[in-house]
Amino acid sequence: MGLLFKKPTTWCTLRADRYTLELIQKEQTYTLSYFPNEYKEQILFLGSKSGRDSEKMKE
Repeated sequence: MGLLFKKPTTWCTLRADRYTLELIQKEQTYTLSYFPNEYKEQILFLGSKSGRDSEKMKE
């Protein structure tokens, strides 16, 4: 997170083949969440799996 013209700003980049991009384009909205470092392993796991064909929250 940073400042642009004295306003809080963040960037999000997504590859064209990502399921996340498909969902954002369909819904036209998204939320960014920030987690404490203690959740690093769980976040890395979630980022390594697609939810397109599975329910990764159950894994």
